[in-house]
Amino acid sequence: MIRAKISDGKLVFSLATFSFGLYLAQFFSILKYSVNIPFWDEWESINRGAFLLEPSLRTIFSQHNEHRIVTTKLVTLALYYVDGWDLTTHQALNFIVYGCLVVLVALFIKRNSPQLPTSTLLCFTIFLLSWVSIDNHFWAFQLQFHLALIFLFLSVWFLFGRAQSWVSALAGSCCAVLAAYSFSAGLVGSVVILGAYAIFKLLKAQDADGGPSALQFSVAALIIGSMVGVYFIGYTSPPEALPLTLPTKKLFWTYFLNLLSGGFGYKIDNIALGIIVFFFALIPVAGLIKRRERLSKEQWALIVATAVIFAALVTISMGRAGNGKGNSKQSRYSEIAIMLLPLGLGLWSSFLAVGNRWRNLVLGVFWIYCFVGLMGYWNFPAAYRAYGMERQRGRDCVADYYQHGGDANCPEIYPRPIADRLEIIRNVPLSFLQEMPK
Repeated sequence: MIRAKISDGKLVFSLATFSFGLYLAQFFSILKYSVNIPFWDEWESINRGAFLLEPSLRTIFSQHNEHRIVTTKLVTLALYYVDGWDLTTHQALNFIVYGCLVVLVALFIKRNSPQLPTSTLLCFTIFLLSWVSIDNHFWAFQLQFHLALIFLFLSVWFLFGRAQSWVSALAGSCCAVLAAYSFSAGLVGSVVILGAYAIFKLLKAQDADGGPSALQFSVAALIIGSMVGVYFIGYTSPPEALPLTLPTKKLFWTYFLNLLSGGFGYKIDNIALGIIVFFFALIPVAGLIKRRERLSKEQWALIVATAVIFAALVTISMGRAGNGKGNSKQSRYSEIAIMLLPLGLGLWSSFLAVGNRWRNLVLGVFWIYCFVGLMGYWNFPAAYRAYGMERQRGRDCVADYYQHGGDANCPEIYPRPIADRLEIIRNVPLSFLQEMPK
């Protein structure tokens, strides 16, 4: 028995060390090839009337397309006051926050599926450290994805935790609000969390500490509901927004299932690969709900978090399928889809006992599925070098404008000429401008 514990401890330490090594390898690749120049949507931060040049509650809470990315704007503004918004610093911070997300998700799964061996959890968590979500790792602006997911997981952690206290209810409600104001997927997720919390409290006559369930839910509903209401004050649909593709259409399901498999590295058009992910996550949910015994708080947390991720993916599919199914393979969406991996792991461990041969078979097959899909996403230097070279060409284009003029057509960093933007910020103390040749 003692030898078994020592052996398992060594395995956990080895896997944890290996995972941390992968994280550091990717982090230092990002640092090496990062370029201090805004990229695409980041140029909107330094346009006339934008929050970075004219900070105010109005500009900070204003829409960015269909999103209100308040938390990312606040981080960007803070970096501007600290170092002139050095994009290399912002990219480093972005990946540090992603590392925090991975740790939080692992702790969330372990907390709500305590019977799951830590070594097994680490074997699957490793897949979260590939560069399949490279857009979100090498684009500082994509901090919004990490923050939305962090706040959503924290909201579920607090609202469906073991201690149903007022502190947990308030903390969970505030996290849901922060998720909504981080990214549109956070808004959808917070609504799903509130709906699930209503059912959860309805089934609980009274909390363990004697606090009234109805009152706690009412306060949570007031906080989340009011802030969701404020979200839509002055909201306008973006001019380029496409008509929604509803689940009644075949295109929705083609896009949705490709979105699922794309998160696991499969970039080919094949709905069967997405169906595997779909049932991996949903079969244990159906099995837990079908049982006669009441769900534990831990099972509630796992199921609600899974529903949140599915809701986000459904929303993306409805809003983006009109662009064609190829759009479903964009790496930015992989970060959301791959969250079904640790959640599915926790759900299967809760549904079937550890050591159950069917559980072991399912997890073994899905580990192979992940390994095959993500096997080409581990050469960090090569991947980030290519992205860095593209950004550097864009930076050289900006430098050329300041030296020789022109229309500043720099497609590597923005789809349209940016001469007007560069004139607006010519005398603004931005970090990348201080490094430009005079």
